Amino acid sequence: MDEFLSTIRQNRLQIEQADTMDGPINMDEIRLALSQMARSKTPGSDGLPVEYVNSQAAQLLQPLLQVFNEAYD
Repeated sequence: MDEFLSTIRQNRLQIEQADTMDGPINMDEIRLALSQMARSKTPGSDGLPVEYVNSQAAQLLQPLLQVFNEAYD
């Protein structure tokens, strides 16, 4: 098994990248992720397109931030 696993290419984070992942998610990270998502797509099973989430950002971003950080903990 170890031999097989050693043949698989794995993308690894650089130390600097890994360091940025230590800690709570912030609002800027959510905004950046939303801005990088493909338009006319629904990123989750709820069927809400990215455009809807962006148009309702004032109401949705704070609850999303709370959910993400609670899941992170």
